[in-house]
Amino acid sequence: MDNDEKSLPGGALTPHVRARFWLVNAAQDGWIGIGRVQLLQAIEQTGSIRQAAQRLGMSYKRAWSLVEAMNRLGPVPMVVKETGGRHGGGARVTEYGRRTIALYGQLEAAMRQCSQQMEQAITTWAEQNNQGAEHEH
Repeated sequence: MDNDEKSLPGGALTPHVRARFWLVNAAQDGWIGIGRVQLLQAIEQTGSIRQAAQRLGMSYKRAWSLVEAMNRLGPVPMVVKETGGRHGGGARVTEYGRRTIALYGQLEAAMRQCSQQMEQAITTWAEQNNQGAEHEH
């Protein structure tokens, strides 16, 4: 990935399509995007909000704030804290949180498939843009 690609918005779905997308709750007052999904996945893998935050390079305070926001999105929380135990507790992604991760993955796959199906038309468009720019100079 070169420096120009890093500065482009969104994630690459194909060589010519970049996108960002979010799932928005029914009340239209909350959302979940790739960053929050990655946090859920890291919590599921580590069993800890603190360890998930470290893995993703964010502060515990920021991670906890995102967890609280995600927990307000639906009818039940996506993450629950577990207290006590030999290791001092931790956090667990709920079934609702796991379904959210899966749904986001399905949306991303569908967007990627659609973009790939359009890639030939987009490539032709990009080539025509290049030719048009050459003729203007």
